[in-house]
Amino acid sequence: MRKFNLTYEQLIELAPKDKCFYIEVESNPEGKGSRQKLLAFLSEDEKSLNTYFTEPNQININGINYSGDWKNNYKGKYKLIKE
Repeated sequence: MRKFNLTYEQLIELAPKDKCFYIEVESNPEGKGSRQKLLAFLSEDEKSLNTYFTEPNQININGINYSGDWKNNYKGKYKLIKE
């Protein structure tokens, strides 16, 4: 199942609560880089998105850091990929 053009709030509502999942984003939270598929999970309180993984190394994809404050900084839409 793929859900397109989600806001942050919609993504948090639809994302799996008990396991990792993939998202696709248009850029990193600071608007740098390009479209990326990222491994993600929800925080323990299920209110925030985390992409702090080192494998694949999302801290440095072609010199761009794809971890960060998605809720407050990212202005793009999300694609939720649940397979």
